[in-house]
Amino acid sequence: MSTSTSTSTRIVFELSDYCPSCGVDVADHLFRLGDVHGVDVDLASGRVQVEYDASRLDVQDLLVTIGGSGAMARPVRG
Repeated sequence: MSTSTSTSTRIVFELSDYCPSCGVDVADHLFRLGDVHGVDVDLASGRVQVEYDASRLDVQDLLVTIGGSGAMARPVRG
């Protein structure tokens, strides 16, 4: 599921292969990209919501970055 506004896009990913400390790692890695405006990691549901500038980043950038944090992710289709 993704929605767009004039300044940002929001997407939800389902996480797999993650540990309890991965939530902080996922958020830290995503914010290091720049052009990420918000990250909400919910380890209880295994989901992360990311708000980002789609004119500068794409979903693949986000997936690679989440993978670099040690977690695997796939976009949730709405």
